[in-house]
Amino acid sequence: TKVENLPILGTVDWIFSNSESNIFYVIAIGDCKIRESIVKKLKNENIRFQTIIHPSVIKSESVEIGEGSIIQAGCILTVNIKIGKHVHINIKSTVGHDCIIKDFVTLNPGVHVNGDILIGKGSFVGSGAIMKDEIKIGEKSTIGAGTVLINDVPESSLVVGVPGKIKKRI
Repeated sequence: TKVENLPILGTVDWIFSNSESNIFYVIAIGDCKIRESIVKKLKNENIRFQTIIHPSVIKSESVEIGEGSIIQAGCILTVNIKIGKHVHINIKSTVGHDCIIKDFVTLNPGVHVNGDILIGKGSFVGSGAIMKDEIKIGEKSTIGAGTVLINDVPESSLVVGVPGKIKKRI
């Protein structure tokens, strides 16, 4: 009935029955694929999404953040950054200048994204991953925890290690 002392209002059916009300939602699920599938189901029902940014986040005015995104405590977002819809940037992650993070990306805690990086739609970056500047990560790729990424990543790839190497196509 409650989570963190907040009431649970109802199931997905409750959301559908209240779609005309002045309620905004956020999908707080880390799995990119599940989050995207839920958003697709809700989008057809006039559901509106809220962006949540923790008050401790440091960001410049040139950062654009799409609807439904969550930026958690201790993050630093520098300049000229475009963050898509329904992106999760977890605690103490940093994003350098001129980056583009597409829709439904998850950056786990302590990820460091250097400048001029493109992270493709639906990609998942594990805790503590670090990437050098000017890298492109293809859609639906997974970067393992602690990986040091020094090369571009093709779409639907699993990359792990120091330095990061493609382990398989997913």
